[in-house]
Amino acid sequence: MAVRNSFHLAPPDGLDHEEPVDILFVAGDLDLAELYRMKLELDGYRVTVATSVEAATEAVSRQPADIVYLDLGDLRLQAIASWRALRQVPEMRNTPMILLSGPDGQRFARLRGRPGGFDHFIAADEAQATFADLP
Repeated sequence: MAVRNSFHLAPPDGLDHEEPVDILFVAGDLDLAELYRMKLELDGYRVTVATSVEAATEAVSRQPADIVYLDLGDLRLQAIASWRALRQVPEMRNTPMILLSGPDGQRFARLRGRPGGFDHFIAADEAQATFADLP
């Protein structure tokens, strides 16, 4: 699958008019990941959840993602390791990666985010942002 140049939100009528956007959500907290999975699937996205670096790389070997969410959470080094491992997969080199962080991880994420290679950063209190809000 080629990397898409643009993304479209699901139409308001909920009908499947085009191939859904594939999202990989990487998080150490399975409950949090499942909440995001349910919300994103209701919005028309196809979501794969991974709770480790190995699971994330295995998931993209089966189906490359169009967008990757990395939850910083308590596993900061796990998020960084996941990002590095995913960037090594040829189909994932240009895939947008979004770092999601709670209030306690904001300083770390802002310091490591863009310079570290993440495309976007969303603080947990801003998590209502949609893809349309991202540059």
